[in-house]
Amino acid sequence: MSFNANLPPLFTICHLNSRRITNRLSVSVVNRARRLSALACAASLFAGSPAPVAAQAKPVPKEAADHLGSDPAAVKLRDRLIKAYRELPAIHERVTQRQWKSSPDEALTIEIELRYRKPNRLFLSVDYPQVGNDGHWQLVYACDGKTLTAYNSARNEFQTTKAGPRLDRLILPQSLRGPEFIALFRDNSPFGEIEQSESVRYSEAFETSAEASWHTLRIDLHQDGAKRTLRYQIGPKDNIVHRLTLAIVPDSEDAGPFADPEVKSNIEANYTLVDTSPHFTDADFRFIPPKGATEIKPTRNGSPDEHDKRAPNASEKRK
Repeated sequence: MSFNANLPPLFTICHLNSRRITNRLSVSVVNRARRLSALACAASLFAGSPAPVAAQAKPVPKEAADHLGSDPAAVKLRDRLIKAYRELPAIHERVTQRQWKSSPDEALTIEIELRYRKPNRLFLSVDYPQVGNDGHWQLVYACDGKTLTAYNSARNEFQTTKAGPRLDRLILPQSLRGPEFIALFRDNSPFGEIEQSESVRYSEAFETSAEASWHTLRIDLHQDGAKRTLRYQIGPKDNIVHRLTLAIVPDSEDAGPFADPEVKSNIEANYTLVDTSPHFTDADFRFIPPKGATEIKPTRNGSPDEHDKRAPNASEKRK
């Protein structure tokens, strides 16, 4: 994980990364996210080079598809999925995401709500379980087009920054599994970094049940000492994800001395609401931190304020 020493302390732990698909909702990760204020770096969201002009999803060249060993129909389905998200003016989603190691009965559950309207209106809530205790804690990102606010209820702290014209530099928690976040906010493909793995294969199928019919996009890859299988249930009319699963099977339970141990894990995300024509008002993107919340502000040189010197140091945040 990259780290910028000039970033304010509240927003330095999590980033959106499609390359390494891991068991990020393990107990240790949830605890560490809570302890380190697992928020994105608002101060860096819109810094640096100007945002690139939005681009359409490019089809995979024939030689690349051959290298992936993929079904051409699956690659076309992938491209339709990306195109569908890119063309949406707005979307409202609710997602229940569960992860378990050995039994679904022991699953950790997070609840996600996304409200988005082009080009930069956002309300994103990620509700995490209190591991070992009752209750939950929450990360909130809200952008009304002028101000971006990020709030962590675990520490009752928030930070604000001036909103940019787009959300393409927004840094988000790794627990967000859906492809829509990269497809909506950025110009690159949500599958681009996955395809850099040594072994990747796309396949597709059309499935019908008593309740509904779906296109299923399957991605099999081998990465970081584990076999990973992603399945996306995609609506045949809207080309939007309505359900996804991820299964991780490690090659070995023993990791090397310089590698993070991978464990057998299953993730299931059910989209309980997918509204591609929502009727939002400005109020849907406003967020006021609760009374008593502490605002975290960087000093002029970007280092923590005096009250936040308790923040983890740079080496801790790289872990």
